[in-house]
Amino acid sequence: MDSLENKINDLRKKLTEIVQIKGGFADEDVVQISQELDRLILEMQKKKKRSRN
Repeated sequence: MDSLENKINDLRKKLTEIVQIKGGFADEDVVQISQELDRLILEMQKKKKRSRN
């Protein structure tokens, strides 16, 4: 799971940087990165839930 956490943290940093560059959240690149980040976060939540059961 550490690898997944690293991917999430890297993508969060990238999202923050690109939002500053693009000037907001409406840019297509920002939306794509945000959606990928959402997908990875959901994946991590599912893995954590399975490990608790």
